[in-house]
Amino acid sequence: MILGDIRTVHTKQMWEQFISGKPVNPQSLPDYVYRAWSTCRDNQVNPRQVLEALILPDDEFDALRERYSELVEIAKPVLDMILFSTSGAQFIVMLTSREGVILWVTGDLDSLSVQENYYNQPGVYCDQKFFSARATTLALQEGKPVSLCGSEHYLEVFHNSLCYAAPIVDYTGEVVACVSLASSLSNYSNKTLSMVTAAANNISSQLQRKHLYEARNYLSSMVYSICETLPDALIALNNERVITYVNRAAEDLLDSSSAELAGRNIAEFFDDASLRDISYQVDTNKKNSVSVTLKNRNTAKWLCRALPLQDADRAIVGMTLFLASEKQIVQGITQVGGNRAYYRLEDIQGESPQLKNCVQLAKKIAKKATRVLITGESGTGKELFAQGIHNAGPRRAQPFVAISCASIPRDLIEAELFGYVSGSFTGASKNGAVGKFELAQNGTLFLDEIGSLPMEAQGKLLRALQQNEITRIGGKVPVPVNVNVISANNVNLHELVKLRMFREDLLYRLNSVEIMIPPLRERDGDTELLIKYFVKTLSKAQNREVKISSGWLEPMLHHHWQGNVRELEHACETALILCDEDVLTRRHLPHSVKGGVDPELREHLSSECESLDENFRKWLLTALESCNGNLTTLATKHDISRSTLYRKIRAYEIDVKSFRSSRRKRSRPDASLA
Repeated sequence: MILGDIRTVHTKQMWEQFISGKPVNPQSLPDYVYRAWSTCRDNQVNPRQVLEALILPDDEFDALRERYSELVEIAKPVLDMILFSTSGAQFIVMLTSREGVILWVTGDLDSLSVQENYYNQPGVYCDQKFFSARATTLALQEGKPVSLCGSEHYLEVFHNSLCYAAPIVDYTGEVVACVSLASSLSNYSNKTLSMVTAAANNISSQLQRKHLYEARNYLSSMVYSICETLPDALIALNNERVITYVNRAAEDLLDSSSAELAGRNIAEFFDDASLRDISYQVDTNKKNSVSVTLKNRNTAKWLCRALPLQDADRAIVGMTLFLASEKQIVQGITQVGGNRAYYRLEDIQGESPQLKNCVQLAKKIAKKATRVLITGESGTGKELFAQGIHNAGPRRAQPFVAISCASIPRDLIEAELFGYVSGSFTGASKNGAVGKFELAQNGTLFLDEIGSLPMEAQGKLLRALQQNEITRIGGKVPVPVNVNVISANNVNLHELVKLRMFREDLLYRLNSVEIMIPPLRERDGDTELLIKYFVKTLSKAQNREVKISSGWLEPMLHHHWQGNVRELEHACETALILCDEDVLTRRHLPHSVKGGVDPELREHLSSECESLDENFRKWLLTALESCNGNLTTLATKHDISRSTLYRKIRAYEIDVKSFRSSRRKRSRPDASLA
């Protein structure tokens, strides 16, 4: 599943850095994972080696099984229930003693590799020295539920595996064993750990019962307890589609108690189209979820997975429905899908008063403002400020979703922002799609290059901001949204309003507070500070310590950084690539830096640029005349970006309206001819 892949990718790079001896940020990992890695490294365990599992001799293992016989008998039906609840996925479930010996294994052993199977057999002893990065041992050590996904394992041999584990405690609270569930990465689910924890809690509870014969009497209560802890609504039906069981989540969903629901037909709650989709899913044994609508909740969509129920002879006696709201799934995807802010306002480098004023303003508004406009030239750090404002505000734990309005084709920008329903346009996904507004629910939506938003989309955005609700393309039901909106642009939106390229009412909606980030050339003293900062951090990433010579620094300080901080960082990176020594000298200057040019040549180049500038101005006047002042036509015809066009018009103080008015005069009939 994609979620498991995302979690693995998140830690893979850190694992590579850790085993190579490079420092990693412990706060980016679960605390128990970092402790496990450190323990393995202290024990000089080679993370890439394949180890032989320690296996107890038969007589010792038989004696141990006898000592844990009551625990094994209690745990077996619970572990079988875990497999039942995860039917359709390939898992193995294990029971491990406090000594680290696997007592019992059940499930699909063929789903794991040969090497992994070797470590998950009854009688295998999980020595702490070699397996401290496995969830089983960690749960025993930590005394709490843990999960390890892919490269969170210290040993590379387990990087294609998932493992969830929860400790079992006796009546004194001492850890006596643990339940663990292992599988491949493709079966990742953020709900599995809670299910394993519920199973471990059930076993712990039953250990307090002294008589083995009570286990059968409490089997139904164990099943009930596991089902009640599931976050999904669970509904069991017989072959006549009559409800036989519902869990607590299903009671809330159907707004009735289990006693009131038992014996009622499921057709009372689902529309006909949803029932057909559910029946088709069971009849064809499909494992995917389908979107359904409930009659009492027709304003929301639910994802339903239907599985057939079989008796001991494998005859189908009904079905089980698992339902989760689309909003719940979207929030889960958002949290693990990388939609978060990484930078804080404290991470912004600079000591100039101009920048400090911006940072102070950002800190002041972060806890209050819900609509913020950030303006500044390209490369000044607008998204850095946006992320910092999000992390300084009360929604820091919620998603931060960013979208560049300039990078999305104008025909697709509305679908990206607001989502769409199935079949709303040619090429649309048959399941529809969620827009950025819904992904950012309860968090922050960052609209970069807002000035590039087409006029037709601006009206829909304005309504979304006014009503706090959106309607998907092709949809009819409004979806309430609660998001903070931070927008940014490198062109003054007030100028675009004057040019009728941006709606004035939308500007007021976006601009509760405006932060104008100064260009680097106006930040006194920050250029040298940033140069030293970038050289230090970039060289550290290359495991080097590079010094700066005055011959290299002076041209860098005098260069006109048109691309601002982004260009400066790129120039420092280029210089370090060119430099094979321990000192940056004049010959390591990037070609883009003109500060090292001879003064006479610089003066000559300056005069050349002035003449070229004047030539461009004359050409622009001619082009405006030929296009009758239509900026869109001019930009398309001559392949010039609109932001460049606006900047030149302001620089030359050209009145575009005069070209349009002259066109109207030419088209008006001469009064003398009347």
